[in-house]
Amino acid sequence: MGEEKTKIVQLRNNEYYCMQEEFDVLNKRSKNNYVFHDLMKYINEEINIRLAYRNIKNNDGSKARGLSGKNMDFISKMKLYKYLKKIKEQLDNYKPSMIFKIEIQKEFKGGNNDYSRNK
Repeated sequence: MGEEKTKIVQLRNNEYYCMQEEFDVLNKRSKNNYVFHDLMKYINEEINIRLAYRNIKNNDGSKARGLSGKNMDFISKMKLYKYLKKIKEQLDNYKPSMIFKIEIQKEFKGGNNDYSRNK
């Protein structure tokens, strides 16, 4: 599937699951430098898990096996309630590792970019 077609399918999926408006709000906040503290509540919503499944299933790489040795064909054979329960449990127990932010100064070479300018 081409990149443009993939974007259209994902947008259609977002609208089908009534998530596009929520994503637009989150995107607008992020552009205004809003500091998010609890994104897991959005990630762990059943509707968002269903949307993620649908987008991944339609992805060109969905036939590839993951670290577990399983691919989307294996997951698609699971009962929906079992799949949702399993994913929600994994997300409930997810503990992200600390992220260390390091600013790397880059020499400005002109053009329309936001690189730090060292003169």
